[in-house]
Amino acid sequence: MVTIMTLNQLTPSEMATVLAIDLPFELRERLAALGVKAGRRLCLVHRLGAHGPLQVRAGSTDFILRAREAAGIKIRR
Repeated sequence: MVTIMTLNQLTPSEMATVLAIDLPFELRERLAALGVKAGRRLCLVHRLGAHGPLQVRAGSTDFILRAREAAGIKIRR
């Protein structure tokens, strides 16, 4: 069964594939420069609290996202 959700719903160590990014243009461009685009596999490394920032890994690149930004990234587990 395919579950479509948003990146902020993952738990640490879970991996998912990006389906779509529904964020402002500037943030989409910045994420694309980090390798985050449709079809890319991501791993949630760590999150600070229930609504805090998330440490995400795309390939060998780690970056931090606010939970509200991660909510704009649609994923499939």
